[in-house]
Amino acid sequence: MHLEYLPAEANGLYLKMDAMQNLSYWDALRGHDDNIERIRKALARWNLDHPLLRDRFPVEKFSTGMKRRLALARLDLANASGWLLDEPVYGLDAEAIVAFREQLSEHLKRGGLALIISHDLKAIEGLPCRSFQLSGGKLK
Repeated sequence: MHLEYLPAEANGLYLKMDAMQNLSYWDALRGHDDNIERIRKALARWNLDHPLLRDRFPVEKFSTGMKRRLALARLDLANASGWLLDEPVYGLDAEAIVAFREQLSEHLKRGGLALIISHDLKAIEGLPCRSFQLSGGKLK
């Protein structure tokens, strides 16, 4: 099983690179061919496929929510069967939370697995999943 990890705050992004460079880098790191259309499709899902955002605009100038959306776009390219997501909806607006729910639902329907650590469980309500609560060091 291949795992993709999305940390809570760092997002695994290179702040001096633009959105296209970030996703191209991660795609190359995984051994995928440089497929611009595939990358642009991942960016479009997260409303980041505008030329002013995707090209020559460093990620360090993105808002918290935009960085998170770009990190979630990376999941679309990963082809990993397992996702480890730490606070995946942190910084997202309502529209992006809907996109995350769709992304997660598609992943689960393909037989994928997601381990989500979050304080906000509303984003996964109604999805086919099990939840556990940790309180005082004990699972409930």
